[in-house]
Amino acid sequence: MRTFARIRGKNGVPTLRKGPNGGWRVEMKDGRLDVKAYEDDPIFEVEEPNRRVVFTLKRGTYTPIAVYKAFVKIGLTLMPTAELAPFSDTLDLIRETDHSRSWVGQAPIIHTFQSGPMANDRFTAIVLRRKPGVTDVPFAYLVIGYGNDVFQVALPARQEDAAINGKPLQIVPFPTHGGPDPATYGRAQPTLYQPPMILTHVGIPKAANF
Repeated sequence: MRTFARIRGKNGVPTLRKGPNGGWRVEMKDGRLDVKAYEDDPIFEVEEPNRRVVFTLKRGTYTPIAVYKAFVKIGLTLMPTAELAPFSDTLDLIRETDHSRSWVGQAPIIHTFQSGPMANDRFTAIVLRRKPGVTDVPFAYLVIGYGNDVFQVALPARQEDAAINGKPLQIVPFPTHGGPDPATYGRAQPTLYQPPMILTHVGIPKAANF
């Protein structure tokens, strides 16, 4: 996603490629998106009637719970120290290198792609905490957006989330500040990613009907 959105990281815009030697490549060159492909290994199709190009690329291998932990780490890093007390078990969780050991189960990540023009150098991160006295929603959320992509991740607090353990929830995707106007470009349709997590005791229950 970062490649096609031209979003830079520490080493510039990431390059997509097949293997270390030869094969297809998608990369930024001189401010333009450069695509190299071969007839016997096509990666895109031109739809002339619709005036668009459709890329079909394979996702690289990854460990779902490791991705979840990375999001949680970002959220906790952004928190003031005074707010970290409910997350002592969560800090131990993200430090655990054995991904098979987890007390969080069925923790969803909501990904939303918002259509419309969006600056590729805009980065938004919001940490939300529920109001005192409310117990029927997750205790905290990280909402992080770059380009047209927005990710919403529940930040698990073991004791604070005990009241919702095992219960279905209605989770609403939160927009990020400064996003495209949905009245002009259409309302975004979120996608729910459900990382497989094991050794569940107390955690965030599966989202439903968001």
